Amino acid sequence: MLDSPIIRRFLAYIVDVVLLFFILAPLGFIIQIAGEINIVDNKALYLTLLLNFTLPVLFYFVISDYVFKGITIGKRLFNLQAFSKSGGSISIQSAFLRNIIKLLPWELVHLSLFLFMPATGGIGGWNFAGLGLAYLLIFVYSGFVWRTEGKQSIHDFVAQTMVTNQVAEVEKTTPA
Repeated sequence: MLDSPIIRRFLAYIVDVVLLFFILAPLGFIIQIAGEINIVDNKALYLTLLLNFTLPVLFYFVISDYVFKGITIGKRLFNLQAFSKSGGSISIQSAFLRNIIKLLPWELVHLSLFLFMPATGGIGGWNFAGLGLAYLLIFVYSGFVWRTEGKQSIHDFVAQTMVTNQVAEVEKTTPA
């Protein structure tokens, strides 16, 4: 099962997101308490999520792609690496593009559940539309990963990157 690049890629992402959650959630609560920040409405809650989770997660993935040669903590555990399709390191522009697209479903869920929540409570049409679009994107992203045998998702395709075994990349770039 762990021989499957699709499963390893999925597990690497889960490791990264869970690790980030356990770091960012307590940090966010500390900042909220220390700064005496009151979340009074859905817009304030969305802004808090954006600042405490979305942006730090985006920067984690961008820095991992650009500075750490496409290796996150999760990818390191599963011997994976993201790199440019041309075989080199990922540029800063490609790292941002790749990860903005990767996190788009995540952000659509935040928008749908918090920013577009009706003031009267409950769930309205915009909530369903946003959540539906987020799930559709996850389905498309997953289908793309399956179709490329784990090498690319839609964010890799757009950013001209791919994910493979670290060993394969080292062998490819090492002179014979």
